[in-house]
Amino acid sequence: MNTGNLRAKVLPITSLASTAPAKTALAIFMATYLASAYAADGQNASSTPQAKAGTLPTVMVEAGTVEEVNYTGKKASTSTKLDIDIKETPQSVSVITRKQIDDMGASNLGQLLLYTTGVVLTGDNSERTNFSIRGFNVGDGWNSNLLQYDGVPINASNVASSKPDMAMVETIEVLRGAAGLMQGSGEPSGTINIIRKKPTAELQANAAFTYGSWNTYRLEGDVSNSLNESGTVRGRLVGVSQDGDSYMTAVTREINLIYGIVSADLTENTLLNVGYKRQAEDSIAAHNLPRNPITGEDLELSRKNCSCNYGDYWDKENTDAFIDLSHQFDSGWSVKGAYVKANYQMDMMFTSLAPVSAAQFDPANPQGNVNKYAYQYDQNLDVADVFAKGPFTLFGREHQFVIGSNYQKSDNPGRWTSWDVVLEDYSLWNRVGTAPAPLLTVDLNTYNPYLLPYIPARYDQDGGRSYEERIQTGTYITTRLSLADPLNLILGVRQSDFEYDYQYKSNVTNQLVPSRGNHYEKNHITTPYVGLTYDLNNTYTLYASFTDTFVVQSARDINNNLLDPIQGNVYEAGIKGSFNDSRLMASLAAFRINQINRSIRDESSAGQCPQNGGDGYCNISAGKVISEGIEAELRGEVLPGLNMSLGYTYNTTEYEKDPANQGRVFNETTPEHIARVFATYLFANELTIGAGVNYQSEWLTGRYGAISARQEAYALVNIMASYPINETFTVSVNADNALDEKYYSYLSSTSNRYGEPRNMKVTLRATF
Repeated sequence: MNTGNLRAKVLPITSLASTAPAKTALAIFMATYLASAYAADGQNASSTPQAKAGTLPTVMVEAGTVEEVNYTGKKASTSTKLDIDIKETPQSVSVITRKQIDDMGASNLGQLLLYTTGVVLTGDNSERTNFSIRGFNVGDGWNSNLLQYDGVPINASNVASSKPDMAMVETIEVLRGAAGLMQGSGEPSGTINIIRKKPTAELQANAAFTYGSWNTYRLEGDVSNSLNESGTVRGRLVGVSQDGDSYMTAVTREINLIYGIVSADLTENTLLNVGYKRQAEDSIAAHNLPRNPITGEDLELSRKNCSCNYGDYWDKENTDAFIDLSHQFDSGWSVKGAYVKANYQMDMMFTSLAPVSAAQFDPANPQGNVNKYAYQYDQNLDVADVFAKGPFTLFGREHQFVIGSNYQKSDNPGRWTSWDVVLEDYSLWNRVGTAPAPLLTVDLNTYNPYLLPYIPARYDQDGGRSYEERIQTGTYITTRLSLADPLNLILGVRQSDFEYDYQYKSNVTNQLVPSRGNHYEKNHITTPYVGLTYDLNNTYTLYASFTDTFVVQSARDINNNLLDPIQGNVYEAGIKGSFNDSRLMASLAAFRINQINRSIRDESSAGQCPQNGGDGYCNISAGKVISEGIEAELRGEVLPGLNMSLGYTYNTTEYEKDPANQGRVFNETTPEHIARVFATYLFANELTIGAGVNYQSEWLTGRYGAISARQEAYALVNIMASYPINETFTVSVNADNALDEKYYSYLSSTSNRYGEPRNMKVTLRATF
C-alpha cells in the first residue's frame, strides 16, 4: 500500500488492520506469544527463593508499594483515577519504571521520552520543552507544556519550564489519547504523569557521579529514612548539581535540583505528604541555523555553529510546593486532596543568525545577519484537586466510583523586546523604516560566537509587556461497571468552566493598549468518557473507547459570539496482553482522532469583521482535522534477565475540512513511522548490557510553499553496560547516538538545528 494516498483519502479505523503498517504492528504483538511458554514457567520460577540467575528480584521499599525492577508497571490511574491495571485501561498507556530510567542513563524527561512509544520531541531552540503525540502538542496551545505530577495537572509555559530532572522521579506514565476527563483543556494527544519519589520506612541512600562528553559533570544524592522511632514520619531528600558544555561552541548548561518530601501517618489510615522542588538552569542556548533562502537547502554549516553569542543566557527557576492528604476508610472508600503552588521564572536573551536577502545571497559564500531578542516570564500557578473513590454493589456485583473536582489558576506576566537586527556599529535596529546604518554581515561558515562584542537586548522598543490570566475549574465523575465477569464498562463525564484574560502594555508609552487586549470565557463544557473492556481469558483483553477533550478558542462569529471550543474526539480499539505475572505487557491499538469545531473563515462575511484585518472576514467553527494510525507496544521482562521496551507507531494527519488547506497534511513534522526499542540483558555474573534504536521515517516541511525542507529517515543507536563492582558500587557506561548519525532535531523550510552527535558518559553509583 502507498501510505502517501492517506493524504488524499482518510481510511476508516476499521480498515487500518489491513494496511502494511498494521501487519508490522501485528507482528510485534504476536511476538509476545514467544513469551507465553515462559510465562507459565517464569511465574513458578520467580516465586521461589532460588530464582534462576538473571531473574530480577522485587524489592520492597515501603509498606504497600513495590519498587519496579523491570520495564513495566502494573497500574496507571492517569486517565480515570480508577484502581485498575494497565490491561484494564481502555486506552494506550506506557509506564516507564525507575529501572529503565537508570539503564538508559536519562537525566531529564526529554532524553527518556526519546525511547517512548509514539512521543516526538519538538521545539524551535535548545531550551524550549515540547512533546507531541499523535500529531498534537501535549498541552492546550503552542506555548503550553501540560504535565501531571502525581496525577495533578500543571500547565506551564514551555519556554519557562525545564525538562523535569529524573533524579526526583520514581516512574513515568504516558497516556496516548485524550486526557480531558481528568485535566480539562488540552489537545487530543495524551498526557505525561510524573510520579515523584516517596519516603521509605527504612534507611535508603545512594549517590552517583557522572562524567561525560563535552566536559559534563553530574552529581546526584538521594537519602530516605524514618524521622521518628515508630516510622510514622518519613523523609526523603534528593539533590543534583550538573554543569557542562556542548558539541556547539559557547553553549553551556548548569542545572541544580533540590527535592524534599515528608510523609506522615496522621492515623493508621490517614497519610499526609508535604514537599518542595526547585530546579534551576543557567544556560547559553543554541538557536537554529539558517538554510538557503532561495532553495530551502541545507547550507551544510558546522554542527558546532550555535547561532548564538557568548553573552546570551536562558535562565530558568522552576519551583513547586505541594501538599496532599489522603484517608482510607474501612469500607474500601478513600478520599484525597492535593494542592500545588508553583512558580516558573525565565529570563532569556538570545542571538540568532539569518541569511542575507535572497537577492544578495551566494550559496558558495553564505553570508548572514545577526538578530537579538529577549523575553522574561514569571508564571504563578495555583492547582488543587480533590476526589473520593471506592466500591459499591449493584445487582449483586461490585463496581467502582470516582467523584472529584479540580481547579487551576495561572497568572503569567511577560515582557519582551523588539525583534532587533545588529548594525555594523553593533547598535540595534528594530526594522521600522530605513536602517540608519548598514547591517552587520557575518560569514556563516566561519561564524564564531566569541568574536562579536556583548550586545544587550533592549526593552525600550516594542516588544511590550503582557498580563495573562487563565482560570479553569472542573468536576468529574467516573464509574467502572462490572457487567459480567469478563465484561466491564467505564463511563465518565466532566463539566468545565474556562476563563481567559489578556492585556498588553507598550514598552514605549508604558500604557495599556485596549485593542490588543482580549477576554473570553466558556462555561459548562462537557467532556465525556466511554470505555469497554472484555477479557478473552486471563492473558488477553479486548478494549474500545471514546474519549474527548477541548481547547477554548478566541475566534468570534459574525455576531461577535465566541466560537464553540475545539473538540478532540478520540476513538480507539485494541487488544492487550499480560504475561509472567504482569511483568510483560503487550498491546496493539488502532486510533482515530477527529478534531472538530476548528475556526475557519466564514466565506459569506467579507468586510463584516474588520477587527480580523485583511478583508475583514468573520469566523465559523466548521474546520476539522483528523489523525489516525496504529500502535503496538511490548514492554517488560521478555525472558529471564531480558528487559525490553519496544514500540511502533504509524500515524497520518490531514486537514479534512478547511478551505485554505483541504486535503493537506496537518502536522508536517509528525513522521508516519516511528519505532522505538531499548533492551537490556542481565548475565549470571551480574553484568548488564543493553542497546536501543530510535527510528523515524522521513518528513517534509514547507511542502505547500515556495521552498521546502526534508528530514531523511534516520535511526539513532544507543548502547549501555553496567557492572556492580561490589555490594556498594556500580559502574555504568552509556553511549548515545553511537553511530554518530547526523540528523535534525528541528527543521523548517528556513532553518534547522542538528541533533547531538555521538556522546558518552560514565557513572559511578554508590548504594548504602
